[in-house]
Amino acid sequence: WMSAEQKSDMSALFPKNKNLDFVCGWYKKANDLIQGFATRCAFVSTNSITQGEQVALLWSNLNVVGGNFTDATAWEIANASTTIDSIASNVLTMTCSAANSGIRQAAASVYTFLNGHKYLKTADVKSSCVVRFDIDGEFTKTSNGSGNWENIANVFNWGYNTNPFRLYIRLRSNATVFGEVQVRNVMLYDLTAMFGSTIADYIYSLEQATAGAGVAWFKKYFPEDYSPYSAPT
Repeated sequence: WMSAEQKSDMSALFPKNKNLDFVCGWYKKANDLIQGFATRCAFVSTNSITQGEQVALLWSNLNVVGGNFTDATAWEIANASTTIDSIASNVLTMTCSAANSGIRQAAASVYTFLNGHKYLKTADVKSSCVVRFDIDGEFTKTSNGSGNWENIANVFNWGYNTNPFRLYIRLRSNATVFGEVQVRNVMLYDLTAMFGSTIADYIYSLEQATAGAGVAWFKKYFPEDYSPYSAPT
């Protein structure tokens, strides 16, 4: 049950979603207020927000870590064989002229991983080159180099105590084909923080059993590329 005032507050925060618990408003308001700041928030609340229809309704309205290329401040050239040509309509276009050419997260935007947490990383790439998406050489996912837009994504378990680590988008180390690479929708999700360990571990188990199955589970609930880039904390 919600009062008329509470319903009005929720409508202002979630104009298209009428079936969210009032507690979801705390998360949305905090999310809106901390954009652009190195800030974390925490709430003690009902676990209903990680169950049933609440999951997609709430989390698709929040800016989770990762996102589109609105500017170049969060990314830098990984080596001298890379040239960033343009950033337009959330697409970064670069020219890679050697193996391992590519971009990486700038130091100010490096995410702090938590030991034992399950993560999902995803990016769209378009190139005739074979492109790898990795974290300092770990948890690599590789494109086919089809020349069409491809999604490269995987779910992984973080098993380190050390930080920082950076996201890289670059040509494979034994690349023989070089040229233009376009990138968009680069995102990283802490599944354990989003859903709790039980669901996150389940998603990871799907991925372990069948490559891509964990990603497919996630995308079933989050079909849109909704998360604009904000510097992770």
